Amino acid sequence: PNTGFVISSGLAPTTAYEFYVRANCGSGSFSTWAGPYNFSTQDLPPANDNCVNADVLQVNADLTCINVTASTTSGATASTQTAPTCLAAGANDDVWFKFTATSAQHRISLLNVANFTDMAMAVYSGACGSLTQLACSDPNILTVTGLSVGVEYYVRVWTVTTTYTPTAFE
Repeated sequence: PNTGFVISSGLAPTTAYEFYVRANCGSGSFSTWAGPYNFSTQDLPPANDNCVNADVLQVNADLTCINVTASTTSGATASTQTAPTCLAAGANDDVWFKFTATSAQHRISLLNVANFTDMAMAVYSGACGSLTQLACSDPNILTVTGLSVGVEYYVRVWTVTTTYTPTAFE
């Protein structure tokens, strides 16, 4: 039977494809082919696309950024966590990190941001599903104070845009 659509499997992520269509007019008769029509598949979501799979950040001994973690928003999707209070409209491609505080104050910096993309971040306490936002920032440097040593905190990072913008950063 004519279902009106075809489900394709085995397509590679971040790949451009084209397709053609034609109608089955019955009795072995078909319309002429129309096309090509183009589409691209998206990236696969990164492992830290959701809070529960947050990447562990190495904490620096002071406010300098010696230990860095390379990451990307490529393939990232919107989280189900409560939206951040700053620039929430762009939090459609967020990725998650976590760290254990070694001091009452830590600085989080987004470095080497690709394509001059504007990014934002928020820091949370609590557990995934019941987080409390402590700070939210755009620009790319945020100093968070009032932390408790030995407590785990979460960092949400996203591009400040309403459209999907894959961006690499450290």
